[in-house]
Amino acid sequence: MKMLKNIVCAFFILSLVACQESTQIEQLNANSFKEMIENNDVQLVDVRTPEEFALGAIKGAELITVDDDFIKKANSILDKNKPVYVYCKAGGRSNKAADLLAADGYKKIYDLLGGVMSWQENGYDLVKK
Repeated sequence: MKMLKNIVCAFFILSLVACQESTQIEQLNANSFKEMIENNDVQLVDVRTPEEFALGAIKGAELITVDDDFIKKANSILDKNKPVYVYCKAGGRSNKAADLLAADGYKKIYDLLGGVMSWQENGYDLVKK
């Protein structure tokens, strides 16, 4: 009985570790986010509305609005095995987008903490679309 209990515990622990390794969401401040997207070939996703996007976006960003078709749109553009960088205006929608991407099997997701508000507060510009 003790051996069975040990096997069940080991299986449970391995399952938790496997789940934690499969998807990782990391929130980055504006400085770290900027450094990461500038020094790497990245999948950068703006999840704001088209109207917000038109006012200005981080250079190189693709617009994928968080709505009912978000995952379908994301899957048509993004590679699940490459890191994805997401942002919105203040952080709420990008947090939701990161959770949706993680649930759909994306391996590594970086979320801009504070969104474009934080980006601009740190002196970084948006480009007009």
